Amino acid sequence: IDTSTNSVIGSPIPVENGNRYEIAYDSANKRMYVTNYNSHTVSVIDTSTNSVIGSPIPVENGPRVIAYDSVNEHMYVVNTRNSTVSVIDTSTNSVIGSPIPIGNLAYGIAYDSVNERMYVTNYGSHTVSVIDTSIQNTEKSDIAEINISQSKNNGGSCLIAPATYGSE
Repeated sequence: IDTSTNSVIGSPIPVENGNRYEIAYDSANKRMYVTNYNSHTVSVIDTSTNSVIGSPIPVENGPRVIAYDSVNEHMYVVNTRNSTVSVIDTSTNSVIGSPIPIGNLAYGIAYDSVNERMYVTNYGSHTVSVIDTSIQNTEKSDIAEINISQSKNNGGSCLIAPATYGSE
């Protein structure tokens, strides 16, 4: 989409079959990464040519949402069906390390570049998983689960996070 005219440029870009849920931009390599839920893969689009490059990257079961770690140049892919996060090294377009376990039914992910943390919302377990992205070995990543409880306040609702991030 041309943002100056709000018009579509060219034809749609075909990617892997199956439900495509989310897209994230790698600003260092000028590539888009698209999650392919049913085929358990991530497709990569070169934004200079608007074409898919290479074969889809295999990840775990049900990749749904994705976020870019701009500090370490990694994509974090939430695999909703098996409650894990796969990490893709964007310089090689390959998965690195073992899948990182998270809470159940994860539907959202966001990156905090200041503190180098990835935050994953887990609808099924009412938690937020916090992943320390500064640790390059995914098998040793520090993970915290923050329990989220719902509370009523003057007829409205608010979320309360009773735990804090950290490990000794």
